[in-house]
Amino acid sequence: MGCSADEIGKRVTSLREKRGLTQKELAKELVVSRQVVAKWENGLRDMKTQHTVRLADFFDVSCDYILRGVSSEHLEIYKTLGLKDESIEELNSAISINPNIIPYLNAFVGNFAFHMALESICSAVKHATNWKEWIEQAKTMDRKDVQAINNASKNPPPGRVCITGKEAVEMEIQQAENNINSLVRRIVDLEVNPEHSLPIKFEKTW
Repeated sequence: MGCSADEIGKRVTSLREKRGLTQKELAKELVVSRQVVAKWENGLRDMKTQHTVRLADFFDVSCDYILRGVSSEHLEIYKTLGLKDESIEELNSAISINPNIIPYLNAFVGNFAFHMALESICSAVKHATNWKEWIEQAKTMDRKDVQAINNASKNPPPGRVCITGKEAVEMEIQQAENNINSLVRRIVDLEVNPEHSLPIKFEKTW
């Protein structure tokens, strides 16, 4: 998780911009060319070990942060939950601003509806990816073949229901919204009616 060249490049860009450096200035510090830095940041070139170490030393972060987006103090949380620094810091910030949020955070994350909302989000992304791939594939297909597939989806055999990739994405997004909204309503209801005990149990809404 977090080791793709694209993600590493985004972190390098973010660190550089926070220091107010240009690509040329960073390249000078690392004794590489500006083109090399540009390729790192655009995910077009893998970073050698010595350059990873130099970057980590220069920006005063860990190599884990450069490669995986997680600092040393958050490494155990990352290994267990896969949460990166940005997510952990957002949670810490929210809790420091309002410590009373902790029981509601536990109620939210530890609930069946939250799990189902995440499942719906993952499914929506999968359908969206498949739909994008289908569009790209259709560009190279014979027009008659594309029309035949579209007609088949609009007129499925008896007993079967076919939906387009776009419709599937919209359905999953709506399901995620329904689960989150239901969960928020239940947690608010818990505050209004404290006699309700945790954990709150949910029934599937489909």
